[in-house]
Amino acid sequence: PRYADTLRDLPAAGHEVASHTHHHDRTEVEALMAGTRLDLGFLSESRQIHAEFFGHAPTSFRSPGWCALAPSALDALQELG
Repeated sequence: PRYADTLRDLPAAGHEVASHTHHHDRTEVEALMAGTRLDLGFLSESRQIHAEFFGHAPTSFRSPGWCALAPSALDALQELG
């Protein structure tokens, strides 16, 4: 809450705000790298949280920890837009 207004102003200031997952914990990183457990919905959940906060869905994604993405993770992200 402390930085919410400042964060919401970033797109208007010309910054692209991408998704980075919501928790970016080990479970998410392992799922992205292995391409498993994507049915948990954390990618769509993260997209929804971003859309609710910024008023629009993200169009870019940066994996947490700069982890490599499995082909199925890339497919899931592409399906989400």
